[in-house]
Amino acid sequence: MSVLVVLGDLILIAGAALFRSQPPPVFVVCWFGGCVIAAGAHYLLRILTGKMSGGFSLRLDEREREWRHRVTFVSYQILVVLMMVAVFHGLIIADTEDGGVRGAMMACALLVTGTTLSGVILGWTLPDDDPEDFEEVSPT
Repeated sequence: MSVLVVLGDLILIAGAALFRSQPPPVFVVCWFGGCVIAAGAHYLLRILTGKMSGGFSLRLDEREREWRHRVTFVSYQILVVLMMVAVFHGLIIADTEDGGVRGAMMACALLVTGTTLSGVILGWTLPDDDPEDFEEVSPT
């Protein structure tokens, strides 16, 4: 699922990069296709990870809270870097035709990507709990 979210985010970013520079149908397919893939996969990923990345902290146990804090810190740092990329992209295309709108579309795509990162990182790094790990071994 994490790979599908990243793939949808990359398609969304490609759509933002193609905004106003390619025929409108290319943008529409990339933008809405990326949104559907990323949103659908992110929704399923949140279910598979027990909604740790976006649920209330009071409903999580200590282990889940620790995983959530680790992931949130890393995803926040990556989001800051993505917003810096959006700023530099906006500065580079500022003098072009429709530069402001194109910069806003890229900032939107990068913001969506950044907000899905906590779920992606959690889904990628969360250990798969094996029921045998929790069984007590009795000495024989």
